[in-house]
Amino acid sequence: MMVLKNLLAVMFLTFLICTPAEAKIVNDKLPLLTFAETEVAVYDSPNGTKKGTIPAEKSLVLVKQIQFDGWAYGSYKPSNSKKRVYRWFKMTELQGYADFENETDQLTSDTNVYRTRTSNSFNGNAPCDEDVIVVAKRGSKTKILFKADGEYYRMGWVDNYRLKKNSGNSDDGNPDGENPEDGDSDDGNLDEGDESDEEQPAGTIAVIPTLS
Repeated sequence: MMVLKNLLAVMFLTFLICTPAEAKIVNDKLPLLTFAETEVAVYDSPNGTKKGTIPAEKSLVLVKQIQFDGWAYGSYKPSNSKKRVYRWFKMTELQGYADFENETDQLTSDTNVYRTRTSNSFNGNAPCDEDVIVVAKRGSKTKILFKADGEYYRMGWVDNYRLKKNSGNSDDGNPDGENPEDGDSDDGNLDEGDESDEEQPAGTIAVIPTLS
């Protein structure tokens, strides 16, 4: 019996240490506008049939729901399509990086936010002197989540030196104001009128539980 108890204790500790990445997803900032870091598979239902992919960097994704198991529901424009479609996907795959949860900082000035870590195209402008949530840090860039105009939140990357806690680091990105675009890329603005008539799932938004 003692051996069994010890085994269960080890299994429980292993579970806590190896908590999946969903535990670091910021889940109470919806609806969220963001871009995929890499191609993300989409499905007709959680654990269902694959229905395509969200193209990396080019399609603005509107995340409307996040379930307890990490499945998220939202809309995007498939490649070569002018209409948005609703699909299910894993939030961890869409977010790409999840180093922190609920760590806050502020920007030193109004700052354009890059779509992805290696992108030169923007996903909105984050205001200074307002809290932003730090999602991840990679090299000279930091991924943040911030409140955008209206009801929406946005997520993207800024140079480290733009953040008050990281001021003094060098800039390796394009100056604000330059926004080169690929020809078939979204402009970063959501046009609700171009959404499909596909029915959305009913019910309230479910969130991913996080460890205290």
